[in-house]
Amino acid sequence: MGLLVIDISNPASMRRVGGNGSFQALDVSVAGDKVFVAAGGDGLVILNTVTPTLRFEPLTRFDAGVFRFSLNGPSGQSARVQRSDNLRDWQNWQTVTVGNGPIEVADPDVSANVKRFYRTISP
Repeated sequence: MGLLVIDISNPASMRRVGGNGSFQALDVSVAGDKVFVAAGGDGLVILNTVTPTLRFEPLTRFDAGVFRFSLNGPSGQSARVQRSDNLRDWQNWQTVTVGNGPIEVADPDVSANVKRFYRTISP
């Protein structure tokens, strides 16, 4: 079957976030930033861990003239939020740091006639 990486931070909504199916995983151990997999006939497979990226999540609360979303990721991870009106020209907008759970971000400068796009990048 290989190795599956499952995000269990929300037990009610677990989801696959990675993995490798090119070998049969018989046993797994993690030390530091390495994952050691006993892979039967393939021997020992050594993989690097990856820090999860921030995820945009929709908010169900809507306020006129304000666009709201949340960012979720590892506690203490910082990122710059950028915004764009055309997906070509990006402006630095806010720097955020995730705590113990999602952080809400609101853009009160949105008008009904403007399309705006958002992304996060490492500081």
